[in-house]
Amino acid sequence: MSQQGYGAHGNECYPQNMVQLVGYRSPQALVEAQAEAVLRLRLKRSLDQAAE
Repeated sequence: MSQQGYGAHGNECYPQNMVQLVGYRSPQALVEAQAEAVLRLRLKRSLDQAAE
């Protein structure tokens, strides 16, 4: 079994840091997602009223 961070192998042990994920979402994609959510809500409401 090999030893990590031992000797002249260059594999020194350091605590790992958590990676912070950073993303980008275009403003237009946000507008489209909100519009789609509104349409789905309207459709659900109309289906609920039709079922009554």
